[in-house]
Amino acid sequence: MEKYDNEKGFDLFGYYRTRIDRSHDMLNGDSSTLNKYLITLSSGAIGISISYVLKLKDMHSFPESSCTLYFLYGAWITFILTIVLALFSYYIGMAAHTSMIDKYKSEFEKDEKGAVSHDTKAALLDKVNNTILYIEGMLFVIGIVLLIVFSAKTI
Repeated sequence: MEKYDNEKGFDLFGYYRTRIDRSHDMLNGDSSTLNKYLITLSSGAIGISISYVLKLKDMHSFPESSCTLYFLYGAWITFILTIVLALFSYYIGMAAHTSMIDKYKSEFEKDEKGAVSHDTKAALLDKVNNTILYIEGMLFVIGIVLLIVFSAKTI
């Protein structure tokens, strides 16, 4: 693919670069939004569960069985891991974005012609980020399930 389509005088390289940029921005925005939601919901779940435990303690109906407490502790651990992974995912997303920006700057400074190249570092960071997002979501769901089981056993 040449940088310019000679028949139409259209900048194909710029067109595809713009499309790639928009797609990357949309994906980055979606993962950033998901991270914000998971951090907010996990923090809220920890706060509500602590409030629930304190209320149970005041009512003297706190579970005696340590087995039941493992569900609560497991929920808290998964929520904390979700928050930590969300922050790490944000860092990885920023690193991928920075890598892509550096690649674009070097391409435009050199004024390269030819096909749009693929940045392997940014692609690898995006894959890592997507994997972390998947794990975050699963940990959040596991935390909710553990919290529900704890609540059901204490009622």
